Amino acid sequence: MSENTENRPAVATVLANRLFYSINWFSIPPIFYLIALDLHTQVSGLGLISSTFLVGIGLFQVPGAVLSAKYGPKKLCLLGMALLSASGLLIGAASDIDVVAVLRFFSGTGMALFFPASISLMTSHWKPGQSGFVLGLNNATASLGGGIGLGTWALVAEAVGWRSSMFLIGALGLAAAAFLFVSVPHDPPVTDFNVSFSDVKRILADRWLLLVGCVLLSYNVANTLVATFAAVYLHDDLGISADLAGGLGSLVILAGLFTAAPTGRFSHRITKVKLALALASLAMAAAVSAAALATPAAVAASAISVGLASGVGYTVAFGTAWQSSKDRNERAIALSWVNCVQLMFSFWAPYLFSYVVVNYGYQLAWATGGLYTAVFIVPLALFPRVEHAPLHEGH
Repeated sequence: MSENTENRPAVATVLANRLFYSINWFSIPPIFYLIALDLHTQVSGLGLISSTFLVGIGLFQVPGAVLSAKYGPKKLCLLGMALLSASGLLIGAASDIDVVAVLRFFSGTGMALFFPASISLMTSHWKPGQSGFVLGLNNATASLGGGIGLGTWALVAEAVGWRSSMFLIGALGLAAAAFLFVSVPHDPPVTDFNVSFSDVKRILADRWLLLVGCVLLSYNVANTLVATFAAVYLHDDLGISADLAGGLGSLVILAGLFTAAPTGRFSHRITKVKLALALASLAMAAAVSAAALATPAAVAASAISVGLASGVGYTVAFGTAWQSSKDRNERAIALSWVNCVQLMFSFWAPYLFSYVVVNYGYQLAWATGGLYTAVFIVPLALFPRVEHAPLHEGH
């Protein structure tokens, strides 16, 4: 597929799949109180299923990029959507929390296969020289889907039951995949796959990409803690109704709508990439800690601040990773690698947070969560001379 081909309907179709992908991602936290009642578990169960999900989505990022380059991005998008949607359907029939945890691992696996392929598919159907804008659109769509998941899924689950709500999100994902199958052009024969093991090894050892991965790890810790636990915290600890708690918790995702796409459009003007990455991380760390003030207003402010900073930080980080190579296949692998670092290596964060909550309470959990959010920007400060990719085409 030529990168000079513009097919906006194809890009819109991929973004629609990304929307249901993101609703699936964030549909569990706001309905966990219903799952907990039915399956007789507590907040530690939410930590467990969040951790297995992060392992699944992180572990298969790089393999997903390599398979996308070898067999075609459309095929991998379809495979990923089918796997994550089928897993969602099966969660609706789960009998205990361990089964949910295993199925969330497979949901994460499907998302890992979809993500790098979707970026490759969109950039191949968009105008050349505007990959930053495509990444911004992708992040904005993820924010919208996540906001729907966190903000409305408690209402859906209360109306139809949590099991039926999972059947619904699985069915919607499969329908979106079917639409992608019929409306996006088929992958052309792959004739330029020239990625070797040594190429992959070189990308994985790249110091700048490792630093970007560490910063993204900081972002993901902040986002995971707020997106996973804010609604449960507001409902169980602060006495807020489930629908309002979900709405306030969704602000962490929805706020990214206001910064992701604009950052992508103007990303070519950002020259101090390291500073932008570090400031976003520090803002998120402070915002996570602010939730320890234990008021609905503080939690809402925490969620909004993390979301706004995420929209900037993720777009800049993904942009510099994408521009780390001129080769389209290597770009996808580089993007997947930094995404792998942030997702798989943050698996411990929700489990640690839930452990602190059970043993010491939410306030200490939020305060310490802010501290270990900030820790992962230290490598960026310790290696100030590492060269980084500019946020413009042609690098």
